[in-house]
Amino acid sequence: MVGFDFRGRRVVVTGASRGIGEAIGLAFGAAGADLTILAEDEGIRAAADRIARETGAAGDALRGATSKQGAARAARAGRPRL
Repeated sequence: MVGFDFRGRRVVVTGASRGIGEAIGLAFGAAGADLTILAEDEGIRAAADRIARETGAAGDALRGATSKQGAARAARAGRPRL
């Protein structure tokens, strides 16, 4: 298995409330990344808790669509909007 080190880096993951997006968040969290995770549904809060609990990753969880300019801007800035 190839190991990656993302300590000291911020990663933005969209669609992170379930499925592939959540799995990507878990993988980057396990690699040490500071995360900003984003999803349209309320499941983003539970996903953020799972990712933090399973990986110890720090980060922000944002609820909003990346197609909406304000949510995308907040994700890039790493600001929580829950």
